[in-house]
Amino acid sequence: MAPIQNQGGCGSCWAFAGVAVAESALCIRQGGSSLVKLSEQNVASCSTRNNGCDGGVPSYTYEHIQQQGICKAQDDPYTSGNGRLASCNKSCTKVPVPIKSTKRLQGEEQLVTAIKEYPVFVAVAAGNNAWKQYKGGVLSSCDTSQLDHAVVAVGYDSSSIKIRNSWGANWGESGYIRLRRSGGGSGTCGMLQDVTHLVF
Repeated sequence: MAPIQNQGGCGSCWAFAGVAVAESALCIRQGGSSLVKLSEQNVASCSTRNNGCDGGVPSYTYEHIQQQGICKAQDDPYTSGNGRLASCNKSCTKVPVPIKSTKRLQGEEQLVTAIKEYPVFVAVAAGNNAWKQYKGGVLSSCDTSQLDHAVVAVGYDSSSIKIRNSWGANWGESGYIRLRRSGGGSGTCGMLQDVTHLVF
């Protein structure tokens, strides 16, 4: 995967999660030899059914990527960390991402199976102190009442799911967090409530 990114003061987590999944899946499907870094800014600014710095949803995110493609990050770098959404760059060359559809996953078993294929878009409750103040280790509990943040499930072991965040590499475990596997229910920090997998 690309290095950990930082969304800054813009509520564009949905674009960061969507792009991380798309670029990683594209790399895996092409043999895994090289990853093309795609533009979160392009998705955040040009996906008109989402709300830019005020949030977005996975189905609209991937609908945009499927229909429009994504510019490379070098051609449309991220500039919205100050909380002001940049205008849509329509002139850069688009990288096609051959998404057929999206699939909502149910439960921990489906999530783990999907991670074996490629990273997975997950919504979590991140507005609580347990998440915001996380420094390392396996987080075993946090509030699940409000899903308010998009992240990417990238790995797992017998006790935890490894999650990639978009708050920079100084947060958590070099930008990642491990959430305790619960076996069912809503999952730690609500990670099993809203899970979206790409179908190619």
